[in-house]
Amino acid sequence: MIKMSLFVSIFRVRGSHLRRGSSPGTLESSRSLSVTKSASIEPRLCQPYSFYRHTRKNNAGTNLRFVPEVSLPEASVLNPADVRFTSPPAQATPPGCFLHTIQAIKYGSRCPELRDTKTDCLGFLLNQFAASMIAHTPYDGSSKPFTIGLKQLDLKDWIEVDAHYDAYLAEKARLYAEIPGLVFVEEPQTRDAQQEVLDLIVDHLAAEHTRLDPGGSVRRRVDAQLEPMMAATDIAPLRTASMLVQEDLILMRKGESDWRLAAGSLCFPSSWSLEEKFGKPLHEIHGPVPDFGQGTRMNELIVRMFDRLAQPVQRWNWSLQANADLYHPLSGRQRDERAGKRPSKFAGDADFASAFIRVERQTLRKLPRSGDILFTIRIYLDPLGVLARHPDRAALASSFAGQLSGLDTAQLDYKGLTADRDRLVEYLNEMAATALPPSLVGEGARGQ
Repeated sequence: MIKMSLFVSIFRVRGSHLRRGSSPGTLESSRSLSVTKSASIEPRLCQPYSFYRHTRKNNAGTNLRFVPEVSLPEASVLNPADVRFTSPPAQATPPGCFLHTIQAIKYGSRCPELRDTKTDCLGFLLNQFAASMIAHTPYDGSSKPFTIGLKQLDLKDWIEVDAHYDAYLAEKARLYAEIPGLVFVEEPQTRDAQQEVLDLIVDHLAAEHTRLDPGGSVRRRVDAQLEPMMAATDIAPLRTASMLVQEDLILMRKGESDWRLAAGSLCFPSSWSLEEKFGKPLHEIHGPVPDFGQGTRMNELIVRMFDRLAQPVQRWNWSLQANADLYHPLSGRQRDERAGKRPSKFAGDADFASAFIRVERQTLRKLPRSGDILFTIRIYLDPLGVLARHPDRAALASSFAGQLSGLDTAQLDYKGLTADRDRLVEYLNEMAATALPPSLVGEGARGQ
């Protein structure tokens, strides 16, 4: 309790780097620019998208229409290093909102009001955002699908915080309020280990808060979560910990013969069900994954890795989905039906405008006191079309196409991509072979 009080005090003395008085949702230059003319551009989304449920709820059931205002000088002297994007309030911006705007501009031919706004400066900046918004690209060849693929983890990089921090946690709060039994489970005897997880997360955020919390969101969230817990004893510590980070948190405990899922906060499942996996051993948890079930070599390697885990490790997964939902569950029955029918995820979507790359960053670390293993899962959602603006678009698109081509039928069925694989490969290969139009590269980029 003393530790928590000190932590709250530490965070309260932190300041924000954002300029006071700046409007939310604007691009802001940190120094004055010598320009003779400026253009104010307000992009609008021109087709319906699937936004997060808490956003629709907060907007009286209507589709979100907020997009950032962009005020940019027409001259090409703007240095992207001097530009920051200030996120709007959490209740107005689900993760991916600005990415949707980029995608709408990319497909500007559908949006008459956007046709004349593709200035070189705007194109240049959007290229910079496309690169900066894609945090991890495991489809670039660095991680092979359907392998264990562990890499050493430096604990200073354990928890990742970005501009969508408040929006992710707002979605977690909504899910806890509406479907608590589907997103949180626990064995009663895990409370001490849960407290150990909470202590580790609090210590980590306190140590790394300068780097991770430039806008003060973590400070405010810690204040809001930890202070009530000091006066309450019935709140599961793991649930409190989950409301401090964007990651999902799964607690694995060794039984007589295998590790089992003993407690977990899973608000953002990637096509699985926490309720179904609760209390199950590793071989049953991984049962639907091709070549990872009971009796397979992969399962034996995973159990051995859990038994011998000494240093923190991390790994990545990727999938593709036809919406921007963080909460993306799939029951075993639904998976079987999908594998049997093999429906298209992107039927009628010729250029994959609705396609999102879902990247999972997973970490594992052994808890020193309890001996349990904490498994964290962080979700990133990137519109597939944003790859077209990435500086490494050719390499990324080509590698992504190669990984899709290399999946066998069972793996495609597992990912739900059997019906779409060939068309996705063609789309990505075309992206890799097509140069970015000069009008979208920007004079600033060409001049560097």
